[in-house]
Amino acid sequence: GAAGAALIEMVCNLTIDKKNYEDAWDRMRELRGHAERTRSELLTLADRDATAFDGVMEAFRMPKDTDEHRAVRAAAIQRGYLTAAQVPLQIARVSVSLMPLALETVERGNVNAASDGVSAAQMLFAGTECAIYNVQINAAALKDQAAAGAPGSPKTAGEGGGPTVDYLYEPAPEEIFRDLLPRHVQIQV
Repeated sequence: GAAGAALIEMVCNLTIDKKNYEDAWDRMRELRGHAERTRSELLTLADRDATAFDGVMEAFRMPKDTDEHRAVRAAAIQRGYLTAAQVPLQIARVSVSLMPLALETVERGNVNAASDGVSAAQMLFAGTECAIYNVQINAAALKDQAAAGAPGSPKTAGEGGGPTVDYLYEPAPEEIFRDLLPRHVQIQV
């Protein structure tokens, strides 16, 4: 996700103060600022995600000699899995929120950088999908499906359907990319 945000910034930088893009300068400055802040947030989330599963591993190492130990350990494991699902869920949400900005840079930005805008959108999409895989695997381990469906938590499909994640953006990311490359990127010789 952070790489996608950085590419949005790059397209904005290649558009701002360039001849023939005067109408887009102010908007590109706004997009650049938003992308910079969001890139920083995604890098912080990536650091948190790198350690999010540690709580699960620590919980598995807890003593299980008595019923009380087992109960405390089981609760800690569940808290760990919930945290391990929540962090990548936030990464997915933030990445999806940047996709429209990437598309806007393709549509309004410097045509010589259109492929970078498309690449930003593709990276954000890939980051979203990868984060969702992590959400799904960690949410599947949650015994309390009510906790899994709580605000800020992964939504589960229930009855054997396994965990799912709702995108918080319409249209769905798959629809965003339909015909994007042919519409906005032309080979320049």
